[in-house]
Amino acid sequence: MDQRKVVQPADRTRFDDVREIGVLVASGIGDFVATVPALHALRAAYPHARLVVLGDVWHPDFLTGRPGPWDEAVPVPRNTGIARLDRDPGGRLREFLEAQRGRYDLVVQLHGGGADSNAVVQSLGAPHTVGAWTPGAVELDRCVRYVPGRPEVLRCLEVAELAGARPASGTQGLVPSLVVTDDDLAQAHDAWPDTGPFVLVHPGARDARRCWPVGRFAEVGVRLNQTLGIRMLVVGAETDRALASQLRSRLGPAGADLTGRLPLGGFLGLARRCTLFLGNDSGPRHLAVAAGAPTVGLFLTSNVRTFGPLVGARDRVVESRTVCCPTCGRPEACDHVISWVEDVSVDEVVATCEEVVEDAERLLLVGAVGESEPSSPASASGSAS
Repeated sequence: MDQRKVVQPADRTRFDDVREIGVLVASGIGDFVATVPALHALRAAYPHARLVVLGDVWHPDFLTGRPGPWDEAVPVPRNTGIARLDRDPGGRLREFLEAQRGRYDLVVQLHGGGADSNAVVQSLGAPHTVGAWTPGAVELDRCVRYVPGRPEVLRCLEVAELAGARPASGTQGLVPSLVVTDDDLAQAHDAWPDTGPFVLVHPGARDARRCWPVGRFAEVGVRLNQTLGIRMLVVGAETDRALASQLRSRLGPAGADLTGRLPLGGFLGLARRCTLFLGNDSGPRHLAVAAGAPTVGLFLTSNVRTFGPLVGARDRVVESRTVCCPTCGRPEACDHVISWVEDVSVDEVVATCEEVVEDAERLLLVGAVGESEPSSPASASGSAS
């Protein structure tokens, strides 16, 4: 790779004459949520440019009409990851590129290391391109080497900085957030009109290694129901139906099953209302964080570094110490469909959940006191002592 392509800090200046920006992030829900602070940084750096998310098939419905740093979302044809240009026998990706080529003044690659996606970015024909780079990937105008295992929020912000964007000041700027709309709240109310406290429980994940046993989730749910009087609402997509059914039956009267009944926006609305979200490292957990819900997530050690919370005590992780397949001992993904987080104990998860709920209730109480008891003139001007 031409070493001049690896950008030094002094070279991270804004580009001139940028009227339209394409941001490539055609991936899962959690991956997209991690890009949101970088999207806000790009919006602040280019306030008059249109920002288009080049995403997955679910992006247009989810983002259209939702306040945020984006103006539009366009789906990118893909199978697994971004399809290579020379592996597109159906022509869907080529048709997409022909339709989008020349539209953008700047394309930002937030999809990953660039092994496949940088070729897509280059083919869009933008005057300016930035993104991560891994050996063998197509070179963009400004690159930063992709280093596995880094926090995804920070990695995306680092790429945005290549285009002259600057992250928001303060640690809360590192926490992805999404606007919960009135439509989201209405969909949530339609699915669950009960106004009592509840915990959202998501037992699934795309990777079986990240799935805590359903029986453990049920034990936690029953205990939280007994100690805190909170209902357990099982949530997930249709692909989670089997796990959700098992969990609902084990929860008994403490649970209810909303699996497959909530669009993404409705899930955001329900997460805004919940007392707690409990689940594996998966897209719903990231959406719950973005909706402002307190969360407890079951994580592999390696994933804590990339997708675990960066700041604050509102979002907590209970971390598995397993680093190899419990069956064959291999330290990487293998053919065994088995949980790698089974070593996490029910007691540890219950204690973490109770602590997070207690902290959230304390913050609500402090906020209510602050609103109901305005400062006196003496206290507003400072202490006399």
